[in-house]
Amino acid sequence: MVLLTDILIALLLVAVILLVIYLIFFLKRALQSIENLEEDVHQLSLKTYPILDDLNDSIRKMNEIADQAQENINDVNEAFNSVKSIIQKFIPQKGSSEREGESKNHIYDLIKNIQAVSKGVSAFWKSYKTNN
Repeated sequence: MVLLTDILIALLLVAVILLVIYLIFFLKRALQSIENLEEDVHQLSLKTYPILDDLNDSIRKMNEIADQAQENINDVNEAFNSVKSIIQKFIPQKGSSEREGESKNHIYDLIKNIQAVSKGVSAFWKSYKTNN
């Protein structure tokens, strides 16, 4: 029985030694894989930094362009509002009263007269064409 326990202990020791050797090889391979992964990440970061810098520059330039476009739009809106306010001075507003016998807005009267003349000429030509 002692011999059997000695044999089993010896087999157990051999199994433990083999297991330790296997673990050493496994850990060595795992360490090598981690080192390879670390090198790949380092190479990736070296390639990524210039791209990120270029992207950052592009975003900065696009922001400048957008700011300039917004300024231009604001300038156009200001010019439009200025022209609109000037034009509105010459166009009579609804509900505005006129003095008796005198119009407040001479340009409006001119536009009405031009429209009337245009309608008269149009009616004349229509009548002329139907008679001939």
